Amino acid sequence: VALLVPALLKSGIAPGVTTLAVAAIPLMSLPGRVVVGWLGDFYDKRKLLAGCLLLEGLGILLLAATTNAWMLIPALLLFAPPFGCLLPIRPAVQAEVFGVESIGTIQGLMNTVSTFGGFLGPLLVGALVDMTGSYQIGFAIVGVCVLAGTPFAMAIPKRVAPTPMARTAAAQVD
Repeated sequence: VALLVPALLKSGIAPGVTTLAVAAIPLMSLPGRVVVGWLGDFYDKRKLLAGCLLLEGLGILLLAATTNAWMLIPALLLFAPPFGCLLPIRPAVQAEVFGVESIGTIQGLMNTVSTFGGFLGPLLVGALVDMTGSYQIGFAIVGVCVLAGTPFAMAIPKRVAPTPMARTAAAQVD
């Protein structure tokens, strides 16, 4: 999202439309947050996570190919709701897989990995822009990387046995 404004402007999209599109992403992500969070209480969270990654990846690929304002509508419809879906479904999958005994440690590690991705992604896309003069290649690579996460989401086990340290920590809380 950090490089979406310059990418759209470079594609020839008017500044006002670009601003509206970027401002719409958080609003368009709200239904994904609520609906998938609720669906996760009834359906396989791994499948919901995989579906979110699939749609978000396709949305990023469409954003990479966007050359005019009308293309933003399907691109944002594919990208923004799944972008919001990931907020409730990722920690729900983590809790389901690992339990809640070590949820603080797990969240800390996962958020650290996400932070590095959020830091390195724009730097790498920016470097590609400097080399090629285009945002499309970098956005396409990001989209493919997100799509590549889909089968991994499906491969997540239902439950991992807690480590001895986690069992000890849980016993001390009781």
